[in-house]
Amino acid sequence: PFHPKRYIHDAIDRVIGRRLADPGLPQFIKDCVDCIDDTDFVTHLLWARNCCVTVQCFVDWREMTLTRSGNYRRLKRADIELTGVFCTPRGDGIEVAPDMHTKFILFGEDECLQGSFNIVFDRWGWNWESGMTFRSHGVTRLLDNIFQSIRGGEIGRAHV
Repeated sequence: PFHPKRYIHDAIDRVIGRRLADPGLPQFIKDCVDCIDDTDFVTHLLWARNCCVTVQCFVDWREMTLTRSGNYRRLKRADIELTGVFCTPRGDGIEVAPDMHTKFILFGEDECLQGSFNIVFDRWGWNWESGMTFRSHGVTRLLDNIFQSIRGGEIGRAHV
């Protein structure tokens, strides 16, 4: 078990590199992790945005609205799409309203990371993490459909 922070930064650099190598080819980073309040991560996303990479972030609405972190302000001021997500569970067995707890990041069309990680990994002491990385258009497309459904956008057909 390890935290994927190094992998995440390397993947962001790969997206930036593809954008700089071919400015006509759009590149994106789509983050769907409940808590991203990490200065290094946010700074790297801002640099990607500065390099003309489209950056979109979904976070737990409580994290975004109830913390006094400057990181969320920095993302909003940079005109990065930052959306707070909340859950509206249904069912008799639900005792406590859950928060948004999805954890994946898309690094362009062919690379993604999915797992149990939080970007902010030092708040909880021993934070053992698991995750899977994929260099697969099919898996990335599937997670992009989940991203779009959370966003309320159009779901694309997955040709796997």
